[in-house]
Amino acid sequence: MKKAILGLGILLACVSFADQLEDATDLYLNRGDVLFEANPQQAAVQLADEIISLASASSSYEAKILVAKAAYFKGSALTEKSAKLAAFEQGIVSARNAIALGKKSGDPADGYFYAGTNLGRWAQTNGVMASLARKDELAQYMKDSMSRLAQSGMPGASLEGYGPHRLLGRMYFKLPSFAGGNIELSLQHLEIAYQKGYVDALEGEKFALGAVFYAESLIKAGRKDQARAILDDILQYDETNVDELNEVCEFEAVYEDLPLAKQLRSTL
Repeated sequence: MKKAILGLGILLACVSFADQLEDATDLYLNRGDVLFEANPQQAAVQLADEIISLASASSSYEAKILVAKAAYFKGSALTEKSAKLAAFEQGIVSARNAIALGKKSGDPADGYFYAGTNLGRWAQTNGVMASLARKDELAQYMKDSMSRLAQSGMPGASLEGYGPHRLLGRMYFKLPSFAGGNIELSLQHLEIAYQKGYVDALEGEKFALGAVFYAESLIKAGRKDQARAILDDILQYDETNVDELNEVCEFEAVYEDLPLAKQLRSTL
């Protein structure tokens, strides 16, 4: 009888964890709703903490990935440097834990990608020069993600609007030449992210950040007319129609992509 009760308890706990993970996933997919709050950035941080709390109840691969995504979202919304670094570090750790779990079941690309995205933002926050020791780690995460299939079965290179190419292109743009910075390599990767993740993407599924980064690399390469055309296309979107750009990443577009596009356009 005791064994039966114990087994029922375990079953109920598993169901509860699954429900919590489902709730956390729904909250993450609807994170753009924070734009309707009085203080969207504060609301974003609170939402991220709720997602992380719910997802952390599960030890599954999916839960580790969701925590990594939510930590990235939280770090992007925070403003204080040490808090941002802590959030991105939490994302890196959770993604690494996902990688370890994934090695037992197909070794999908997702863990490598989200470890890299959090590391990229960690390095941006920490400062490029202060983070040079981790550039090879970052590049390897992206290469590993591109050499695998994502958990969905899609190529790892296609994650988040061809995010691995976006991140590698940005890395080559930001690095000084003595540390491997290379504008041609930046353009090669960012052109892929721009074409496949923005131009060819369906309405509501466009990732503007790759297009903005591509425009900035084009400016550095002296191709200002091309950059201007890209930025003008992006800036047809604003807070009123951002869902036509990307139905999931509205917060990121409003607080990161569009402001950077406006800033770059003002220089041309």
